[in-house]
Amino acid sequence: MDGFTKAFKPKTQALKTLIANHGRSAEVESLLQDMQKASMEFDLKQVGERAHRLPLGLHMKRSVRNRLKLELVLEREINQAEKLFVESLKYSGLQKQFEIFKQDLLQRKENNRREIFDLVVASAQKELSEIKTVLEKMHIIEAEMLTHTSIADRLLKSATSIEPQELTAKNSWFEEHRIKFIKNQELWFDELGHYRVKVAKGCSVQSNQK
Repeated sequence: MDGFTKAFKPKTQALKTLIANHGRSAEVESLLQDMQKASMEFDLKQVGERAHRLPLGLHMKRSVRNRLKLELVLEREINQAEKLFVESLKYSGLQKQFEIFKQDLLQRKENNRREIFDLVVASAQKELSEIKTVLEKMHIIEAEMLTHTSIADRLLKSATSIEPQELTAKNSWFEEHRIKFIKNQELWFDELGHYRVKVAKGCSVQSNQK
């Protein structure tokens, strides 16, 4: 229990900080940048030490990958819009329309990046909830173990406090009525007379009177 808590305490603090910062951190920014450079083919080894401060499996989420692909498309369109704006300088009256087009693309890119950060926050909240659930279950198990241990200790103490009594002829009713075998070897029929069984006390007489 203590080992699990200590191991996940830094991760829990990192996730809470990430949520408070609306999914923004240096680790998130660098991860997203590396994922774009890797053309979406990214594994845990490439995440490296950043994994301890990021939501679990963030680099594998399809929703994040799709948003990053869209961001690349928007960046290409923004670059194209800038070229068109430069070309428009040769003609009068078209600069405003191309500038509006460019600003619209920039706004779409910003909204897309904000949605990526929202996905980061949602992933962090989900992992925090899972960690909390595991800790609650471990607390229940720990409480049950302590309860059973306490009961076992009390039973053990009560059992050891009673001194065992030796079964002798003085304190055992069975000693008087049990069958006694005198010899512990092969016996012949004519030797059965050595054995005696008291049955009088074990029988009851039923009255035939009506």
